[in-house]
Amino acid sequence: MLKARLFFCFLLVATASMAANADSLQFTTTTVNVSEGTANLLLTVSRTSPSVGVAAGITWTTVDGTAHAGTDFGPVGDATPLSGTLSWPAGATKALSISIPITNDTLMQGTRTFTVVLSEPTGAGVTAGVYSTVTVRINDNDKGFAFSQANYAVDEQAGNVILSVQRIGPATTTASATWNTANGTAIAGQDFGTQNSALQRSGTLSWGIGDAAAKNIVIPIINDTLGGEGDETFTVNLTPGAGYVLGTPGVATVTIHDNDIPPESELRFTQPKYTVIEDAGTVTLNVERVALAGGNLDRAASVSYATVPGTALATYDYVTKLGTLSWAAGEGGTKPITIAIVNNTLAEPPELFSVRLSNAPSGVGIAAPGEASVLILDDDEKFPPKGAMPAGFGTPSDTTKGFHVSNDAGAFEGAFTLKNDFIDDGESAGIEMTGEFAAGSASFRVKVSTEATFDVLSFYIDGVLRNSWSGNTVATWQLSPTYALTLGPHTLKWVYTKDASVSVGADSVYVDGLTTSTFTPAP
Repeated sequence: MLKARLFFCFLLVATASMAANADSLQFTTTTVNVSEGTANLLLTVSRTSPSVGVAAGITWTTVDGTAHAGTDFGPVGDATPLSGTLSWPAGATKALSISIPITNDTLMQGTRTFTVVLSEPTGAGVTAGVYSTVTVRINDNDKGFAFSQANYAVDEQAGNVILSVQRIGPATTTASATWNTANGTAIAGQDFGTQNSALQRSGTLSWGIGDAAAKNIVIPIINDTLGGEGDETFTVNLTPGAGYVLGTPGVATVTIHDNDIPPESELRFTQPKYTVIEDAGTVTLNVERVALAGGNLDRAASVSYATVPGTALATYDYVTKLGTLSWAAGEGGTKPITIAIVNNTLAEPPELFSVRLSNAPSGVGIAAPGEASVLILDDDEKFPPKGAMPAGFGTPSDTTKGFHVSNDAGAFEGAFTLKNDFIDDGESAGIEMTGEFAAGSASFRVKVSTEATFDVLSFYIDGVLRNSWSGNTVATWQLSPTYALTLGPHTLKWVYTKDASVSVGADSVYVDGLTTSTFTPAP
């Protein structure tokens, strides 16, 4: 045993040593920063542990990211990826370089990236090392300011709108920019700014040395009660300080969504209840948009959704999901919400959670109650399988009532049993399974709570009484005898019969834990 362990350790050390001494070609780093004003970027590729007498080579290729060939690097106007080959003579170890031109434009674009990938190594035993890709960050050298986005939207009742301004280029000095609003269909004092004041909003944003963080402009939104004014817009203009230029976008448009428009269309689940087996993986709910009487779909619509726990709990039974569904102006139809279902190994009763809709914009309604329920059926129940009436089971023609799947507390295994339907004095309830059986046997568990001797659960095979149970003395689970089954068709039947008077106990019988030889239900 000691020798085996020593040999295993030797193999580990030898394997690690071989990996460390592999003839590999790779970059010397995984990330490189370069200023936009740099004429050429040099990337170094090293060769590690060259094999004796082996020449080596490798191909390199650029891959666009937010930086693009022809505009940010490489020959101007040529969008073809740059590529080339590096070669080492036999035994050579000197690092080689890749030269990539960097374009110096006058556009303020912020930091952009592209990657360079090594591939197709040549030479016996030569491989690409772990640093086979390098990310190149091109830092913009044009100093200025721009809005983070050109368009902002806000609901009339939001209180304010927040616009973000980014500083672009080196942050080696202090900097500032001023801003001011301008009326559009939205008017200062009526729709934004200070109530009843026609003065436009304005201000100054300031950055210190080394400060490259975005700054916010906050503009109050006035929530009026005027119906039918529709969406309104105003603009915010940016003016850079001395030594800085205005980037794109230099003007931002703010759209104020009117919250006083009566619903013209409605969002609703296509059905109020969904059922899914635990092992299905996912459940998909559909939300539809329909025009209301006298309304239309002219406005864009959106709605937020979120899962809400019930007897089914997030993480244990399903994965929490929230998000937003959107419809363009003029668009109707359905949008899906897909939720992951957790397939645990616990036998448990059906469990519910719901999905709730909220936050539709003005002019778009949400149909009551604004949520749909999802029932998860367990797949871990052995009998009755998945908590449902098994295939091939039915109600005998000679009984008053049948049996049903019950989740009464105290199942023999899991959460479900077969239980008699309610019957009155002088009635009977039965269940039978009919079909083809392989040669083998059958057994099951019974539990009864009845009037002793007079109210009886009987078990038959092919019409022949094989056993019976009665009274409260078997109110806990009892294992039946094992009954032999020959190859061929058989009918197994359980019948609970009440006499003409008196009730004792729960007047209930249960069957659980049924096992039989292979069974094919009768057609």
